[in-house]
Amino acid sequence: MNKTMKLIAAAAALGAAVPAFAKIEVGNNPELALVVFDDVNKVSFTKDLGTFADAFKTQFDGHSKAASLSWNVSGDANWDTFLGVANVSNLKWTVLGWDDIGGTAVGQKRLFTTALNTPKNLAAIPNWTNQQFTNAISAGQLGTFFGQLNVTGTHGTLANGSSVNFDTDVGNAYFGQPGSGEFYNGISTFSNANAVGQSSEFFYLTRSGTNQLNKVLVDRFESVGGVASTFTFSNQGGNAVLMAAAVPEPSTYAMLLGGLLALGLVVRRRTNERR
Repeated sequence: MNKTMKLIAAAAALGAAVPAFAKIEVGNNPELALVVFDDVNKVSFTKDLGTFADAFKTQFDGHSKAASLSWNVSGDANWDTFLGVANVSNLKWTVLGWDDIGGTAVGQKRLFTTALNTPKNLAAIPNWTNQQFTNAISAGQLGTFFGQLNVTGTHGTLANGSSVNFDTDVGNAYFGQPGSGEFYNGISTFSNANAVGQSSEFFYLTRSGTNQLNKVLVDRFESVGGVASTFTFSNQGGNAVLMAAAVPEPSTYAMLLGGLLALGLVVRRRTNERR
């Protein structure tokens, strides 16, 4: 098998299994979580992805090999409940991981996050100051979201659980202000959310040092060739599926896409020949 075929094969494989925990892990080794929310009807759905942010970063940032992960939330009772009370036209989604353990040094306080995929919004991410960043992800803000979220739904009873949370619930388990939300309690310089069907790049943010007015450090997840890794949450054949994809170089992606298109043409031609 040549190098390109190995990369294509790898793109269809899931990542290595990781230990499962009956809550969304935060702190020094945070897990990633998917949040889908309707900010009009004030209801959100959160799913523990069971994937640790640091391991995900190793696989999807600075990589030279293709990688793919997927999560299907259809069939989850909490997802069904969420769809019953939310308006699908209002839905937005985000993926995030939270680590507020440590001081002001680089790499201590960390946030893993998606972002609204528009040039203006992406350009605004590095404008976040260290002070704003710390305020937004503090234990008293984003920490209250995760802390109160983990005692709702099936987060405390099932590995990789889920929940439906309302703005009217006690506490901050709903994904919105106060505590969290599309602009991290209204403090971030950028939106972290996209509409269903849209893709998002993924970022690692941390303080740049002790100076509160300096800007945060931003690392976009990308290959050694500079191709961005992406998350996509969409409807696939009636299933709500979140996909993470890492492609090492544009030529490989083009070849992979070309191969899939060619396969589709062959299938169509053979189908027509049988008619």
